[in-house]
Amino acid sequence: MEKVIRIMSKKVKTVSKNKDIISAAKIMFKDNVSAVVVVEKNRPIGLLTERDLAVRVLDKNKDLKRLKVSDIMTTPILTVAPDADIYYSSEMMRKNRIKKLPVVRNGILIGIVTQTDILEYFRNLRKKFVLKNLNQKERKSYPIV
Repeated sequence: MEKVIRIMSKKVKTVSKNKDIISAAKIMFKDNVSAVVVVEKNRPIGLLTERDLAVRVLDKNKDLKRLKVSDIMTTPILTVAPDADIYYSSEMMRKNRIKKLPVVRNGILIGIVTQTDILEYFRNLRKKFVLKNLNQKERKSYPIV
């Protein structure tokens, strides 16, 4: 099986735990991402997701301008190494009901793998398998060439 490093995103949006919620949300909106990794010295310590913003901000019932990322981020978080197996990572996400896994090498953030990355990987494997096993006539009419 392939390793996570093959499918992970290397450009990860990060924020400090001391950043205010409004600024963090603006980063997510501007960069069209559903989560940012919360880091200290390039080491992931938490995750701030759209769900955290939607659910936990309302739960806090505080002034948004005073709310910090550390007040609502998900922590602790699970991480994987870049040489982790994609299938293993997929199972880890499924069992823990999470959609994103920061990828770390020696504790330092180097990427992120998402449920979408894994789904796309398995979709492409299936497509290759199906196309390999179709005859030429069937291949021309197959909808996902």
